[in-house]
Amino acid sequence: MAADEIHVGDTGTRITLTFTDAGVAVDISWATTINIILMGPSGTAATLAGTFTTDGSDGRIYYDSLVGTFSEDGEWRIQGHAADATRSWKSDVSVFTVYPNLA
Repeated sequence: MAADEIHVGDTGTRITLTFTDAGVAVDISWATTINIILMGPSGTAATLAGTFTTDGSDGRIYYDSLVGTFSEDGEWRIQGHAADATRSWKSDVSVFTVYPNLA
């Protein structure tokens, strides 16, 4: 894999995001459900089970891509979702590029 690039079909790529408020990480250790929502260039969204990078107090979660996660090249969007029985928070939306392959 090229440094800092994601290509169509890449697997095992770790996607990490941080819940922030005014640029400061937000403690989401209370969350019983954490997801990463990915939306490809065609507008199709997938909700994927996220994992805390530590205990959630740093606001960071991740997802490791599987076969089929990155099925098209272009501009992708990502957003985190943390919830429990009484709260439901979403992170800011970020954008990244998935690059095509030669063959």
